[in-house]
Amino acid sequence: MTTEEEKRLLWGIERGYLVYIFNIHDLGEDMQFLESKGSKQRLLIDWRTKQVVELTDFEGTMVAFTEQDVCQSVRDRDVNTDNAVRLRALYRFWVYEFQSGRARVSWTVCPDGRFFADEDGFGGEDYNELTVQAVINRKGEVLIPFH
Repeated sequence: MTTEEEKRLLWGIERGYLVYIFNIHDLGEDMQFLESKGSKQRLLIDWRTKQVVELTDFEGTMVAFTEQDVCQSVRDRDVNTDNAVRLRALYRFWVYEFQSGRARVSWTVCPDGRFFADEDGFGGEDYNELTVQAVINRKGEVLIPFH
């Protein structure tokens, strides 16, 4: 995300224009978490510094995180989707309230197999849900890796 894109985004949020594009969640400590309504993009905004961190892009690929931010044990347990290796947040991804400049992040790497079933229960998979946690700072940097 370029500086110009960040400025336009902040301008739109301040004026209330982006409520049609993003679900906006107040996390305390002048922080907000934005979830796109039309894609998998998720953003973190620090209003004290006017910085925007793109956590995941439009397709759900993690932008702010690297392989080192995911424990090997998580990659080993993700035998069904390979999302932990490819750093994809295709399902639930949530940032919780900030306290003392830190927030917990929850990432569902692989949903329960029933997620893939249709309304009649057909098409489900024999998957166990894999949801992992991490802790980030105000800049979106990982302090405690996903485990």
